[in-house]
Amino acid sequence: MGFLTLKPTGKDTVELAVMGVLKEYQRKGLGKELFDAAKNKARRKDILIFR
Repeated sequence: MGFLTLKPTGKDTVELAVMGVLKEYQRKGLGKELFDAAKNKARRKDILIFR
């Protein structure tokens, strides 16, 4: 359905490197769910800045 990859850019920072959602799942909120889940996981790992 979809994926995203985070790239560490510093001790406590990450950057969204790439993200993709299959065409049939686009415009249904899946990308936002993936992004929100990644932000929450980063916070649990003490990542302070998410770009």
